[in-house]
Formats: sequence, C-alpha cells, structure tokens
Amino acid sequence: MPTVTTSEDFRRNAAAQECDDPQIVLVSITAEGLDEPLRASSDMTQRLRIDEATGEPLYGTPHGGNEYPALPYYVVLPDQPSDGSAPRARIGIKSVDQSIVRGVRETAIAPGVDIRIVQGSNLEQVEYHAPSMLLKNVKYNATSVEGELVFDHTLDEPCPPDSYSPSRYRGLL
Repeated sequence: MPTVTTSEDFRRNAAAQECDDPQIVLVSITAEGLDEPLRASSDMTQRLRIDEATGEPLYGTPHGGNEYPALPYYVVLPDQPSDGSAPRARIGIKSVDQSIVRGVRETAIAPGVDIRIVQGSNLEQVEYHAPSMLLKNVKYNATSVEGELVFDHTLDEPCPPDSYSPSRYRGLL
C-alpha cells in the first residue's frame, strides 16, 4: 500500500470520539456499459438539485465538479492480511436505484471502484484516496448491491516476472 499523507486536522478528527468536522466517504463505480460513473456520498452535506424524474430534492456532496448523491452504504477499507495475500475490502449499497443494479449486472468486466475521503470543511481536498479496486463476487437483489473489493491481480504477480540468467541477459551477469 502506498504511503498516505493526511492533514493534522484529519488525523485528529479520525481519532476523536466526536468532532464538528465530519469525514465524508465518496465512492465512484465505473463499469463498461455506463455512460458516466455511479457516485455515492456517505453524507448529505448540501442540497444538490431537484431530481427531474421525481421532483424531489437530491442531497449529497459536490466534489471535483461532480455530484455524489447521499446513499446508505458501507465500506470496509482494505485490510493487511497476515498470509501475504492481496488486501481486500467490502462495499454494500442499500436502497439502490435500479441503474446501479443494471450497471453492475450488465457489465462483463469487473467494475472499478474509487474511494476518497474528504472533510466537511473542505470538500475539494482529498484526505485519503484508496488505489482503484475491482468489484468482484457481487450479490444483488431489488434493494441492495454488495461485493468484494480487490486490487488488480497485477499486485499478485511476481516482480520481476523473468529470472535473470546469463543466457537471457548477457551483459548483466
């Protein structure tokens, strides 16, 4: 895992039992058949707009010129397995819009998932960004989508992929 540099305020708020500045988790899911990524926010930081289809207000988090609608979901961040296998995380989205189920169901390639954490006081400053993961082992029904987040298998490949031998690398050995 790469080294993560976070602000002092972020670390203090993460360790605090209570704080005035919430940490907001933003999730983007990209899939082959989707025109644009599916986005979700852990918090209703502000009213984004009126939904044209329903006429209801849409609450969520603006970030990077995109709208992240507030949806009830959970993310279990990557662990550090002791057996040396690749880190894994889990994600579940409840009360999903059918476009999310359709997007996950219709793609032949595992959807990509991007996780960022920002603070409520500065929605544009990314405090934590998990490397892109793939959504695998997806289970879904009419009200939820759940799956396992795994890193691309290139992290499991031996490096370097070849062995250094005199016949292959004459000037090296």
